Amino acid sequence: MIYRFDDYALDLGRRELRRGNAPCAVEPQVFDILEYLIRHRTRLVTRDELWKAVWSGRAVSDAAIDTRVSAARAAIGDSGSRQRLIRTVRKKGFRFIGSLREEASTTTTSRTAEETRNRAILADYLSIAVIPFANLSGDPSQDLLGDGLTEDLITALAKVSWLYVATRASCFACKGQSLGAGQVARKLGVRYLVDGSIRRLSGRIRVTVQLVDGFAEHQIWAERYDLDGAVNFKLYDRICEKILTAVEPSLYLAEHFRAQQKSATQLNAWECVVRALSLMNTRDKTKVAAAHELLQKAVSIDPVSAQNRSLLSIVTTLRVHMSWADRRDVIPAALASARAALALNPDDPWAHAALGYASIWRRPEDAILPCQRAVALNPNFAVGHYFLALASTYAGHHDPTFAHADLAERLAPRDLLARGYAGAHDNVRATASFATENYRRGVEFAGNAAIYSPNSPTAHRALVINLALGGKSHEARQALQTLRRLAPEMTQNWIKQNAVWSSAETMKRYIEAFRASGLK
Repeated sequence: MIYRFDDYALDLGRRELRRGNAPCAVEPQVFDILEYLIRHRTRLVTRDELWKAVWSGRAVSDAAIDTRVSAARAAIGDSGSRQRLIRTVRKKGFRFIGSLREEASTTTTSRTAEETRNRAILADYLSIAVIPFANLSGDPSQDLLGDGLTEDLITALAKVSWLYVATRASCFACKGQSLGAGQVARKLGVRYLVDGSIRRLSGRIRVTVQLVDGFAEHQIWAERYDLDGAVNFKLYDRICEKILTAVEPSLYLAEHFRAQQKSATQLNAWECVVRALSLMNTRDKTKVAAAHELLQKAVSIDPVSAQNRSLLSIVTTLRVHMSWADRRDVIPAALASARAALALNPDDPWAHAALGYASIWRRPEDAILPCQRAVALNPNFAVGHYFLALASTYAGHHDPTFAHADLAERLAPRDLLARGYAGAHDNVRATASFATENYRRGVEFAGNAAIYSPNSPTAHRALVINLALGGKSHEARQALQTLRRLAPEMTQNWIKQNAVWSSAETMKRYIEAFRASGLK
């Protein structure tokens, strides 16, 4: 079916919006909004109805819905003030009011159109479904165990902000069906599938699970877990934690491999993010600059993505943290990007973390609340815990630092940004050790951070200050040489302009440590 209005054509078969004969670049959710409003143009579509139809019940804010509707208006030459084609009925919903004519498409059948739509979704988002675990025990009463694990995994994956998860109803509709991985993926509109089986024998439970690329129809990862004990919530939590700890990094590696196969001009917004994360984790100045460009592209492709703007803020702040830029030059832009992300989605933990990270370089005390909000929204958010530990250290609240550093370390395998920066948790521990004048421990932590992240100026910065005030002047001077190679912009003047210790006494020791190491 093709819907024509003004000089636009919404082609459902090709899943394409055209103006005249030229295709218009629109994100999948924007296309879905246009399609749904046009299909139901004879009546008012409520906000809840649009949310269920386009986001499949996934948690999003009203602001995010409004932003997508605004993007749909902009795509067809409308605006919120004119409302020539899409009208907003305050506190009620939306309605398409433009003059329209329908035209049958001769290029695709309805089934092909649905598969084309789903393949478009697969290409633009990281999407996954959990197929109900098969009960191999021969006892129908054991179905409860498999169904419970399936539900818990769906719930846990839905909390991962960068992942689109098929709804419970969609997943359970596939239970017991003899369909191939590709068929299930196309049916549910996802790229990846998690499925497996459960066997219970003599008080022991064996869970087998696999992660499959439904688009390419090949297995990415598989494992089995043998567990003892009665079926209870703790058992479900243990199994879910084990599976998620393996599935999340496997997904990231698979997506990174896919993104690497494309040229930069072919990347969609999500692929820009995946490639940028890999570059950021190198802590290499040139590669981080390339990551910044990729995230700017991601924002231009998908300007209503809170995550894209959050990561752009983080990579901008990273330049100050690595001693590559002056905070006065870049932190205003980082704060603006973080606040734009929050306006798009006030409940996105990445947005709160980005605001907290940038705020550290203005006033560390102001960073603590947004970082706390980030980890409250997602307790498994490793980067959020790391930023909170960093903010607490600079603000002089040392008690929470090590607890959040420990959480950052434990949760790192499940975090796209933290998993590639193995030295982060030890780096913040080294910084906190310096603040509390425990230089011996600071040297140990900073040394570990430098081993795992040899290109990170922050690791070598922490090593210099702890060695210098720990009475190891020769080693401090050697460490400074490495630091100056990684961050040539760093001078005594840079430190005085950019260090953010809340304690004047700690700030004084910090400057003295670099002076003692020979920094000019």
